[in-house]
Amino acid sequence: MMNASNWSDDLADEEYPDEWDDVSSERDAEVDWISCPHCGAEIYEEAVECPVCQQYVTRETRPAWIWRATAGLLLAIVFAYLLWRIIGAMS
Repeated sequence: MMNASNWSDDLADEEYPDEWDDVSSERDAEVDWISCPHCGAEIYEEAVECPVCQQYVTRETRPAWIWRATAGLLLAIVFAYLLWRIIGAMS
């Protein structure tokens, strides 16, 4: 019966690469880097927290004020429409 310790070899990977060596190098080549939105350090795209500034990295690409401004604008439009309907009904 073969166990995990029998799978390793003593050969140099440059001369005789294992199939696992190819998989790990392909996986490393696919890693994308992004800039931390807080400190600008380069971090893994999959990172949850920046290792430099310890701030959480979110996937949101727009600043929060844009969402608030959009919600405020929509509320103003709805309010103006309702006001127009009320004033129109009084006439």
